[in-house]
Formats: sequence, structure tokens, C-alpha cells
Amino acid sequence: MFADKKLIILIVSIIIVAFILFSKPAAKGPEGARNIKIQGNYVSMMLNNKKITAQLEEKSTKSFVVDSGDLISANTGEFFVVPLEKLGSFPDSVNCESLTHQLYKDNTMFIGFIALNPSAELELEKVASLHKGVIEIVGSEIKKETNNKEMPRRGFSAILQSSPSIYYLVDEIKIVKEKY
Repeated sequence: MFADKKLIILIVSIIIVAFILFSKPAAKGPEGARNIKIQGNYVSMMLNNKKITAQLEEKSTKSFVVDSGDLISANTGEFFVVPLEKLGSFPDSVNCESLTHQLYKDNTMFIGFIALNPSAELELEKVASLHKGVIEIVGSEIKKETNNKEMPRRGFSAILQSSPSIYYLVDEIKIVKEKY
């Protein structure tokens, strides 16, 4: 009889724990970029649950020193980077041992990268694990807001509060150097 009570208490405890674990809705964080549609030099998408329509710069190749950052979804990452062009010639200027190097500190930016294909997504995942590595991207910078009904006339940066002020739609990402 004592064993039956233990068994009943154990079963009831398991049911209570299961109810608590599975009845709470999951916390919803940023979802990254979804429903990306490119027409000419414009892009429309859902970015972190906000409808964005923006102009695209011409596709170009850019290099960055990635200081730190993380993926917020499978296709979207947000990183603290320094454009390599701001540091001068590579690799000579990319040997600063720490963030105390003034040129490095003065040019650090918070940038978002949105991968447009599975290959770029895989590389973006690798970039998220870098600390002071050098990457090269082929893609287009998202320039300015052209239409947003939620926040008219406020600008792209205002819509993406506490998010990077610059985003790139990325076709290719290549890790040039894993650590400098």
C-alpha cells in the first residue's frame, strides 16, 4: 500500500511538471528576415516582425573585421564590425591586439547581414563564431525606408530600434582570416 502511494505521488508529480513545462507559451524573440522580395533596386521583407520596404545599393564586395555578434535567425546575424577600408591596408593594419587601438575603436559599427541563400546561411553561422576574424561579403546595402505604414517618415533606423543601423542583403560570405 505504501508503494502504491509513492507511485501515485510520482505520477501526479510528473503530470504537474509536464503541464507546467508544456503549457507556457514560448518567448518570442526576433525572427530575422522573412518573405524577402527583391524588385529592381528595392527590397520588401518582414524584418524582426516589422514590414520593411527599402532601396538597395548596387551589389558590391566589402570586407569587415568581425569583432563579435550572433545569429538572430537562420538567415540573419547582427555583428560589431570594422570595415576593412577604414583600417587601411590589409593585413598590416589588422594586427591590433585589442580594442584599445584607437582607429579600430573609432570605426566599429553594428551591422546586420541577411543571407539570401543556403550557402550564405551556412557561412553566416560560421561568422557568428568568429572573434576578430576577417570576412568578405558580396551583397547590397539596404539604404533607406521608402514605405512603412507603422512608422511613416521616421527613417529606417528608427524602425529598427536597438537593431543595426545598416543591413546588407548577402549573396556570398567568405571567411578570409579566422583570427588576426
